[in-house]
Amino acid sequence: MAIKTKVKKKRSIAIPDLSRVSGKFETLEEGTYLMAIVDVTEEEGANSGVSYLNWELEVAEGDSKSSKAWFVTSLGEKSLWNLRGWLEALGVEIPESASEIDVEDLVGMTINVDIEHEEYEGKTRARIVDYHSAGEASEEKEEAPEVEDDEKKKDKEEEVEGYTEEQVNDMSIKELEALIKEHELEVDLDEHRSQKKKQAAVMEALEEKGLLVEEAGE
Repeated sequence: MAIKTKVKKKRSIAIPDLSRVSGKFETLEEGTYLMAIVDVTEEEGANSGVSYLNWELEVAEGDSKSSKAWFVTSLGEKSLWNLRGWLEALGVEIPESASEIDVEDLVGMTINVDIEHEEYEGKTRARIVDYHSAGEASEEKEEAPEVEDDEKKKDKEEEVEGYTEEQVNDMSIKELEALIKEHELEVDLDEHRSQKKKQAAVMEALEEKGLLVEEAGE
């Protein structure tokens, strides 16, 4: 008796034209880009357990248009200053109390971001280290330094009680530079390649001056 065998039908999928598409994800070059919000999701830190907002952005213009980058704003109490600054740069009106923002209202908003490279697990990746409103010039105008008299300088020093590791870890390169200048820290950021190492060097210098604290306000 003849045994009948089933013949499998061939299946196919449609492949679009890939001739002008890169075969891998391209890292954005360092520089300043106008980027648009694509999506925002609330997630939880695997180790800290602290919630954060993960912002997905894409370049809005130029040769790198549609290239992606991501930015994280912590929802931890001590890091909310960064979320406020980010929202203000996007042009979002800051409410006077806790509230909700529709993600759809955020999608499409634009912001200027500064991209720098860092090494992570042996690979180079693009990192947003600073941001400005879309209407703000990417290059800051040099202003004449304000001359402080001894009394003002003393009052300013008395107001500063210290910084936590979390606050320093949330700082951009420009913020670290401002901190070094303000407290005359003996740190050369150019000697440290990655953002994390720059922050660690600043924390060490702050600790030497007694300005690194466990909790803000201590």
